[in-house]
Amino acid sequence: MTVNVKNSWWLTSLFGLLIAVLGILMIAYSASAWKILIVLVGLGFVINAFFDISTIKLSPIVFKKWAISNTVLNMLLGVLMIILPWFVSTIISWVIGTLLIIYGIGMISEVCVFRPQYLLTRMIIVSLLSIAFGVLFIFDPSSFSTTVMLVIGIPCIVVGVMLLVGSIIYRVKKGKVQNGHIFSDDAPTYEQTATVISEEENSTESPSSDNS
Repeated sequence: MTVNVKNSWWLTSLFGLLIAVLGILMIAYSASAWKILIVLVGLGFVINAFFDISTIKLSPIVFKKWAISNTVLNMLLGVLMIILPWFVSTIISWVIGTLLIIYGIGMISEVCVFRPQYLLTRMIIVSLLSIAFGVLFIFDPSSFSTTVMLVIGIPCIVVGVMLLVGSIIYRVKKGKVQNGHIFSDDAPTYEQTATVISEEENSTESPSSDNS
């Protein structure tokens, strides 16, 4: 099997370009991207609920009530995320903000009690940042969606650029991949090699036939 890198390298480049563009769109339109993400997650909950419905009858009697409640919860949560994505986004922002504030206050209390010598400055900085982001997410829920899209979008851009540049470099340096071995562009193909071998075999057989 022969795979020509010249004809297939662009697939990786195109995939990397699409990922990079997707990351840029996530950052540029963070609010809309966050809404779409919530709706997609809601669809996932609804689909999971339908699958759970089909497995309720197969569940043991002990776990049947739990299976029914889990199915209803997934369905309600999924429908809520699809119908009211902004409301769900606000609730998530408040919950995350509250958890960050609690985490920051807890870390400050640990600093005051234990006073770690080597981690004191780092723990104070982390706790203050945690409290600051928590307050920001509570009073400005839109900042949470922007932060999430930055966290997702930047890695997408980095991975996409790496795939794009890597595939182009690979295309420039390598020619063909044949049977798991990499050859340069000037190397003979499998068919050319087979033709040369067959010609050599014919040339070695012809003197023996003449002598007979």
